[in-house]
Amino acid sequence: AFGLQKRHDLANADLARAIEIDPDNAEAYNFRAAIAISLGRYDQAMPDLNAALSRSPSYVLALVNRGFALAKKGEHVRAGTDLEQAIALEPSNSQALAVRGHLMRMQGRLAEALADLDRAVSLSPRYVFALMERAEAYIARSNGERALADLDRVLEVQPANALANQRREAALALKPPSPAPAVTPPPPGKIAQPRPRSEEHTSELQ
Repeated sequence: AFGLQKRHDLANADLARAIEIDPDNAEAYNFRAAIAISLGRYDQAMPDLNAALSRSPSYVLALVNRGFALAKKGEHVRAGTDLEQAIALEPSNSQALAVRGHLMRMQGRLAEALADLDRAVSLSPRYVFALMERAEAYIARSNGERALADLDRVLEVQPANALANQRREAALALKPPSPAPAVTPPPPGKIAQPRPRSEEHTSELQ
């Protein structure tokens, strides 16, 4: 954790220098915001995202990042506005679709969430965020089998993903038990028939 924080600090220092050199560098503002988002610091990310978008209003990745931060802050309407704009600009952007799917799932709009997440996964089959979000939507729908399929795909990409392993337990609890094997009745003509009494008596006498 200390090493990760140190890398973040070094990256932030580099980005601060880039912004000092070029105060209109929208990418630098967005990247610095992305670091804050990765640390769960959504309020801290907002000024940089606003700065990026004031300089480049059609910057799709900044719209997606701001939409995600707003969703995490509970500002769902504003989040939806940013994500709709991002998707209007780039309809096949898997990140925008996945984050809108995340927002829809948070709002309980599971059918819409799955539509976006299906599209995101079809565009980027190894996109872990989209796979995890779709698994959560399936769990919310009590579809353990499909949730397991997505979580297993996550673990193929990231074998050490602790959250995917943890959520597998929830998905397994929803998976219906395997049906008992069917008992095949004997074919006609193979059922043992009792012998006539006269035959029984004959065998006993011999």
